[in-house]
Amino acid sequence: MRYTPINLRVRASVVALVLVAVLTPAIADVDDVPHVHNPATPPQGIEKIELRELWRAGGEDDEVFFGSIGNVLMGPDENIYIQDEQLVQIFVYSRDGEFLRTLGRAGEGPGEVRSLNAIVFLPDGTLGLGQAFPGRLVKIGLDGIPGSSFMLGSTDEPPCVLVEGQSRGNTLLLAGMRMEFLDQGNVQQHLFLTRYSPAGEAEHVYTAKQYPVNFAEFRLDEGGISFVWACFDVDEAGYVYFAPHRDAYEIHVCDLQGKLARVITRDYESLKRDDAMIEEARLTYEAVARSYNVPVQGVTVEETEQDIESLHVSPEGTLWVRTSRADRRSPKGVLTTYDQFDSAGHLQKQVQLLAPGNAAKDAIFMLNENLVVVVVGAVDAYRTEHGVSSEGASTEEEISPLEVIVYSM
Repeated sequence: MRYTPINLRVRASVVALVLVAVLTPAIADVDDVPHVHNPATPPQGIEKIELRELWRAGGEDDEVFFGSIGNVLMGPDENIYIQDEQLVQIFVYSRDGEFLRTLGRAGEGPGEVRSLNAIVFLPDGTLGLGQAFPGRLVKIGLDGIPGSSFMLGSTDEPPCVLVEGQSRGNTLLLAGMRMEFLDQGNVQQHLFLTRYSPAGEAEHVYTAKQYPVNFAEFRLDEGGISFVWACFDVDEAGYVYFAPHRDAYEIHVCDLQGKLARVITRDYESLKRDDAMIEEARLTYEAVARSYNVPVQGVTVEETEQDIESLHVSPEGTLWVRTSRADRRSPKGVLTTYDQFDSAGHLQKQVQLLAPGNAAKDAIFMLNENLVVVVVGAVDAYRTEHGVSSEGASTEEEISPLEVIVYSM
């Protein structure tokens, strides 16, 4: 067929309409809740951002030594707080990279915790230290002065394990599990994501599941223990974002009363694990299993990586989502890729962060839309802390010291 100028204009219009149809989110109400389904391709394409290193800490040549880093946050004073789970303390740096002090320590006295699984900044300006077991939040001032504390759950409830925490404004979110001990070594684990008051009262459970284990013949199942860990956040208005399903690109948004306000989805193909990825997953979950402090008979891992690795909500309401494909299948020179959504849940673009590193081995923390922290060697450090090597056995072999690198975007 020969195209005249008119035919060309018609053809261009048809192509444009098709592209709009393909790239536009489909919005439908399900039980009066908007479901925003996004296509795989972002309408604004891909933005490449070359990260610029500001400073680094730890590593071979630094006097500061890190054990196993679980989280990095920017405080209200704009200092950077690094949570070291192995050393049970917080390293505090200025925004410019000057080491200022440490906060907290292992113990049972004021301002002390037995273990350190989470840190959150609280509405009263203090820092909350999350003790793993029994689950407890201990307040400490940014000047190091100890404050009050509260236990998760009441005395007539099963003991609780605190796993993760997030806080913004007046909203405090804690994720963990209650351990209901039954007979003959059977334990029912009640996993939860709950909003708490500053006084420690549970106000609303956003999502929950149960996962039974038998400590007499203990095996850990990845699918069973998978939950919203590292995949929840809260915005300035108190709306809670979380990914409730391991094998689905699906994000639920709930209001302060816990009512589901919006569901955000995107076309996404789960990443099938090859043999090397299966072995990496096995080692990591063996380390998780050893944290139970009972003999481990083995672990079972899934055939695919979980779809959503982490999510972050900016003060402006922009949603940043990292996926398993972004961490493990990014082009050469790309550390990872974020899917960026507007406040209504519409996919806008993908943002590739250009920097050295391995997102499957390193930890990545977005402090805000200007600062990103990479903890080099975080996964190996976590495994080593729990006595797991690449051969899947206890080892005294030294690994490279953890290094924290702060980048500007």
